[in-house]
Formats: sequence, structure tokens, C-alpha cells
Amino acid sequence: MAKRFTTVWGDGARPPVRGVATRPAAAGAETDAESGSGDDTLRQSLRALRAMRDRGLMSEEEYERHRADTVARAGRPQPG
Repeated sequence: MAKRFTTVWGDGARPPVRGVATRPAAAGAETDAESGSGDDTLRQSLRALRAMRDRGLMSEEEYERHRADTVARAGRPQPG
């Protein structure tokens, strides 16, 4: 009889995949806009811009320009 390949589970079979079909799909940008959770997207965008500035990937002027554009697209007034 040929030797059977065994896995880390020892029986040669894979364990059942749990929860794949039961998990809800991730929300897309359209869903975020419709559900009113655009604040999270705005926060994430501003956080990413700050990180790029802090890492030296963009100048302060570029940061301010991109920040103003991002805030304007979100329809929020800019703080002073």
C-alpha cells in the first residue's frame, strides 16, 4: 500500500472552512456614502495624508493642498 501524505492535521484532509459564506461582504464606497459613514472615510484619508507628510513623502504645502481638496470633496468646511 502506498504511503499516504499527511498534513499537520494528521489525517490527510483539510479542516472545514468556517464562516466564509456567513460573513457579510465589505462595504464599498457607494455603500459608505449611502449609509452616512463618510466620516470614517474622511478620517482615514486625512490620517493617510498625515502619515505621508510625517514620513517625508510629501511637503507641508502638498499636504495642505491635498487636505483642502479632500475636505472639500467631503463637503465639510475647513477648520480655521
